Amino acid sequence: MRIDLEYSNYQLLLFNRSQQGKYLLCPSFGYARNSMIDKPPILLPQKDSFADQTGQKFIFEEMGKEEFLAIAVEKPLNLPWLIPKQEEALPEWNAERIKELFEQLEQQDNWQIFYQSFEVV
Repeated sequence: MRIDLEYSNYQLLLFNRSQQGKYLLCPSFGYARNSMIDKPPILLPQKDSFADQTGQKFIFEEMGKEEFLAIAVEKPLNLPWLIPKQEEALPEWNAERIKELFEQLEQQDNWQIFYQSFEVV
């Protein structure tokens, strides 16, 4: 997956919602251990991720809607669930975490949000 956002030195949060559930892909142990955008584009899975080490790729096998929400944040967020952990390779995106995220975003001046959806047929 190629994420081409022109926000060097920003933290990238990438959320996915599909038939399988709602997950944080970046940062995550599964796909992107480093959430800082050094130089666009960002390619997932990253080289040091579990998915890269095991040869997993993004494959959409089930029909239905896939949604991605990307948030580029100038100042990195301080949320414990944003630290990649092996025991939660793809952190679940739930109401409590969404609330915590937006509470911290409200305290920042410079962040951008992007949305993309598509149908898997």
